[in-house]
Amino acid sequence: MTRSLLSRRRLRKETADREFAERERTIAGKEQELAELRSKAAGFSKELEMAVTQAVKEVTDRLKLEAKNREDLSIPQPEVDCSTARDGKLHAYLRPRYAHAFSSRASR
Repeated sequence: MTRSLLSRRRLRKETADREFAERERTIAGKEQELAELRSKAAGFSKELEMAVTQAVKEVTDRLKLEAKNREDLSIPQPEVDCSTARDGKLHAYLRPRYAHAFSSRASR
């Protein structure tokens, strides 16, 4: 065989080897990306469940606070006579008229 034929074969082999090595690197990168995506997908349901639980808790707390505030606003506030308050008779004065306000606040 002639030298030119050998050098062409060697050149083709080297080119094929380089292309093969590049393909292997590409495949290895794709396999790594696939493994990462599978890992993320496996953890997604747990992450979603935690986010939903947290959102439900936040909304529940906010609604409870709003209900409490609404209830507090619906309780009639007594008008206090300053002279009655100074005499120390405030409690005795308010108790019969606003018994419902005292009983609901005592139960909290």
